[in-house]
Amino acid sequence: MGLTYSRQGKPEEAIRQFQQAISRDEDLYDAYAQMGYSYADMGDMESAQNTVDTLERLGQADLADTLSRYMYKVDPPKMMFAQSSSTFSFSLGKGTPLVALNSYLVNPNASKTLSIKIQFDKTMDRDSIENPVNWQISRATGQGPGQAYNFGLPISPTEAKLPPIPSAVTWDADNLTATVYFTITQNAASNATIDPSHVEFKFSGKDTYGLKMNPKFDQFSGFNVA
Repeated sequence: MGLTYSRQGKPEEAIRQFQQAISRDEDLYDAYAQMGYSYADMGDMESAQNTVDTLERLGQADLADTLSRYMYKVDPPKMMFAQSSSTFSFSLGKGTPLVALNSYLVNPNASKTLSIKIQFDKTMDRDSIENPVNWQISRATGQGPGQAYNFGLPISPTEAKLPPIPSAVTWDADNLTATVYFTITQNAASNATIDPSHVEFKFSGKDTYGLKMNPKFDQFSGFNVA
């Protein structure tokens, strides 16, 4: 009955059936695994991982491994953090002189390509992640305290403009990192400013399984670093 509900796309009903089966036979290990699949289908990865842990404790390593692989496949991808090796100093605050990002920007109307290296939690589709059109660079508009660009204060006329999309993106499949390259331009008076911690990088592509990004973790800004 649990499998029938699973095939019908009713994971909550399936879980109830698997739980009933386990209550009658605690050694029905396949029921544990199927329950874990249903949790994963619901997006409840915490409960699915608890099921993995239970299977391992019961000595069912193969079932636990298969369930873990399924969880990895169906879990929407997430941005995790940006690495310190980025040439874009994303931790700097509002009113940062553009020259603080790179000394070359002391020159009037100078342009410099910077990069930010963003860590993902799983393997992404290379064509998707390396397509600049799938990325968006913007001033953060978060509604929470301090989450908006320039902390919500009026933007100075000297504020540097941001390119809407990167100039290039490269994907490192071994380390699950995307390096996003974008160009910043100084103004004629060499007094442009920027709020690096509230520059938001958003990705709208997919992983190797064709899953779209988890909407809660599809963007990064330095201010929101935990």
